[in-house]
Amino acid sequence: MIQESDIVKTDEDWFYVGENDAWCGRPKQAPEGNPCAASQYDLGYSEGLTRRPHNIVAPCIRTTTTQRNRT
Repeated sequence: MIQESDIVKTDEDWFYVGENDAWCGRPKQAPEGNPCAASQYDLGYSEGLTRRPHNIVAPCIRTTTTQRNRT
């Protein structure tokens, strides 16, 4: 079974994780040990705070790029 920790996230993934965390009201939890990923997460979190969607489906879940593109 593949665990979330085994999946390699791109910079874009980290941006969307941060944005989703902000939308769901989670505390900021940037990844440690990867400055680029942390920067993208922080950027996404900030964007999520300023551009919160009105149609958040509860419960909020973490998504990957693949999951977001399946619509």
